[in-house]
Order: sequence, then structure tokens, then C-alpha cells
Amino acid sequence: MKTRQGFVSNSSSSSFIVALDKIPKNKDDIKQMFYKGFDKSMCDCTEKLVETDKLSEIIWNDLKKQKPTRSVKKLAETISSGSIIDCLEPDSDDYVDSKTLKGWDKYQKARDRYAELMAEMFINANKKRHIYILSYGDQDGSIFGHLEHGDTFEFVRHLTICCH
Repeated sequence: MKTRQGFVSNSSSSSFIVALDKIPKNKDDIKQMFYKGFDKSMCDCTEKLVETDKLSEIIWNDLKKQKPTRSVKKLAETISSGSIIDCLEPDSDDYVDSKTLKGWDKYQKARDRYAELMAEMFINANKKRHIYILSYGDQDGSIFGHLEHGDTFEFVRHLTICCH
């Protein structure tokens, strides 16, 4: 039996496709949209309160680097990079033969088509909103773990793509 020696990581990351009612102009707009003006945000996994000014600044810095997108391809790529939380997806058991391991190509095609359909539905369901993609992971520090696992996206329309 082989034994791994050294550091083993249990980090995670998630992408968030968000639909905002308006294009934010500053971190105060972000604080209002994402946190309804509350000064603190709770993360269930750490049970810590974090100042929403800090969180809003990080989100603002990430959003101002991009323009809203309506690209099915871009959203589908993000969706296919992981699994959408609370959503049925193609199951590899339906495509891959467990004995020969054949069928991975069919499974990947099904996942790609699923991602395209989900992207199209998200865009169509948010016709008047501005769509952005954000990614956060706890490997970047506790405040980024809070962005990933906390209540950051509770007040905005979004999809959470778990990329563990």
C-alpha cells in the first residue's frame, strides 16, 4: 500500500454566475446589492462574522475587471467546469460502462449540452439583468472562503458551480 506523505489539501473553489439589476458603480453599490446594506455577513462553515465593506471591495474589484456577458459559450464553459448546486445533471453511470470504462466521450458531450442549455435558460430568465462570472475559493484565505461559503449571494440571482 502506498502512503502519501506531505501536505494534503482540502481546499475548494466555486464559480458564481450572477445576474444584477444594474451595473454597479462602486463598492457601496455592491454592498447594497449583495448584502442589502448590512455591515456584517455570517459564514455558517466558520461561524464568523465578516465586515461586508471588505467583502464588497473584493467583489467590486473583481466585477470592475469585466463587462457583463450574454455569451452562452462563456457561461457554458463556467458551468461545465463543475457541478451546479441543487440541480440535476447528466450522471456518468448513464453513459460510462463500469467494466470497460467506455462512454466518457458521450458523457462529456451530454455535460457540454447540459451546460449550454443551463446557460441559455439563465440568460433568458435574466433578460433585463447584467450577468457576471465570479470565482472564489478557500485556498486563497479565510475571507475568500467566506465569499465562497458564506451568504454572499443570498440576495442576488445566481447559479453556484461547485468546482471542488
